[in-house]
Amino acid sequence: MRTIAQDITREANYLLPLPDDPFTTGITLTPRVDRDGLITVKMCRYSVPVRYIDRKVTATLTCDDLTVYDGRREIARHRRLTERGAGHLVLDHYLEALLTKPGALERSEALHQARAEGTFAAVHEAFWAAAKKALGDAEGTKALMKVLLLHRHQQHGDVGAGIRRAPAAVTFNEDVIALEARKAAQTAGRAPTVTADTLAPDRTSRRWVQRVSCFQRLWSARAHRRTHRPACAAASRDGRGSHTPTRPGGRALL
Repeated sequence: MRTIAQDITREANYLLPLPDDPFTTGITLTPRVDRDGLITVKMCRYSVPVRYIDRKVTATLTCDDLTVYDGRREIARHRRLTERGAGHLVLDHYLEALLTKPGALERSEALHQARAEGTFAAVHEAFWAAAKKALGDAEGTKALMKVLLLHRHQQHGDVGAGIRRAPAAVTFNEDVIALEARKAAQTAGRAPTVTADTLAPDRTSRRWVQRVSCFQRLWSARAHRRTHRPACAAASRDGRGSHTPTRPGGRALL
């Protein structure tokens, strides 16, 4: 009896060489983005920017990664999940919605995962705590969201340096932090900005505004449908008394 390795060794001489042109070995799917900004691929859930809610997207799944496209534009990239029912949420995908509903951030699953992965670092925690103390919970959280949006066009380390270097009197102004981040990049000999991975649709368009408004209403409606969607079995209240869908562990879905 021969082993697989022995069979491969015997047959290797009969195989043709790989083509010169690269080719994709993944499969292509066209899932629809649900009301929580998630797509389901092979029994796992992945986030995309909330502006794409209720739209069909194209997902390419390989053995290691999942890449999501709107047309030919890449809008999200995730490591492939293998555990049935698992989900991967990227905090950046929800920032625009969280600007209108800051109370949903505190116990959100997206924030929990960002902390675990290190993308929401100690410098962000310190900024958030100081902003809430100075501006109040809602306005302080909004200030944090605006700073997190800077990561789309500036290096992670540069934004952190900008937060630390911003003058105390204007620490919570995202424009000042962006300026300090550019100075930090130039001091290190790097380009002050990075090219965005994706070109987002026009955020001022009427269609996008309607989608975000609908997204907010559906957050509350989810509390009444939880028996039909077991992944979000509980609902918690944010600071303004509206319902936010949560996972069984107590963290909100977003």
